[in-house]
Amino acid sequence: MIGIGVKLNPQDVRKWLKALNSVEYRARWWLKAGGGELNRRLSVAYSNKVVANILSNKWSFVPYKERYAKWKKDAGLGSEPFWKLKGDLVQSITNFRESKGWTGGIPANVVDSGGKSWFHKLNEGKIKRKRIAMIGTVLEFGGDYTSSGGGFHHKRPVLANTLDEFELQNYSGIPGLMMNDIERAWS
Repeated sequence: MIGIGVKLNPQDVRKWLKALNSVEYRARWWLKAGGGELNRRLSVAYSNKVVANILSNKWSFVPYKERYAKWKKDAGLGSEPFWKLKGDLVQSITNFRESKGWTGGIPANVVDSGGKSWFHKLNEGKIKRKRIAMIGTVLEFGGDYTSSGGGFHHKRPVLANTLDEFELQNYSGIPGLMMNDIERAWS
């Protein structure tokens, strides 16, 4: 039988254990269940990118129906980006906590400021208080809402296009930042 003996320097062992504890602490901070710092930073960066893409008119989509374009022009909003009416939607885009962590987008319970009339001026008409997330869904996926008086809407997918772009741009470098931080904890 062959035996191998190893003698470790106690100072080195303490140093390794301290480094391992530090790595574990940083990894938990970035990746903890319920949304760690990685999840939060990604949701902030994505939300900011969505707003920037909307405000810059980054993508061109099928133009509005003439009736709606005329109404928007008559209401003084003819040159506004396609996602903007009173600004409710863009102002609602944020990062927020949900049960499984952080999310970037539009919280489900936020409603618009109401008072929009498609036949008169912007601040006239019955206050409908539509959920902003529903309005965003209609813009994102389009659909035929004529049976409920909403008309037909072409797809204008800013959220999905931004997510694709965010992925292609390596999530604004946030995963690399996380890995560098954890790596520094070892040294």
